[in-house]
Amino acid sequence: MFAIYIKLSNDQFECVSPPIYSDLIKETYHAQSVIVDSIFPKQVCERGGQMIFIQLNEAMKKHHLDIKCNDKKLNDNDFQITETILSFESPVCIQGSKYLHIIIRKNNSQDPMDFKLPYHSHDNHSDPCGVINED
Repeated sequence: MFAIYIKLSNDQFECVSPPIYSDLIKETYHAQSVIVDSIFPKQVCERGGQMIFIQLNEAMKKHHLDIKCNDKKLNDNDFQITETILSFESPVCIQGSKYLHIIIRKNNSQDPMDFKLPYHSHDNHSDPCGVINED
């Protein structure tokens, strides 16, 4: 519910419209957070160097996002955004970890997108990862 009020000279507020019942405020609030539509690939190489593409629900600018991979903040040179596609190179797997932990937060938002992509063995994938198999 919301209504329009005006402030009077005595610092009181007077309602000048009838109450309106709508979920508009809720929708506006949720639009402030980042929503991810899809992620490719679904798994990443343990040796890193694989491009990750994330489809966002709206066009974003670099300076509006904070991105962390395995608790390391990415700077503007570490990722690209083209309209609604966020892309960056996967880091090397942290020893003992089974997942790449990604956090994407829109500036001025308290609701980050927090997700994990499983790592897989370098020998068990056909996707290019930028690492030459020296075995």
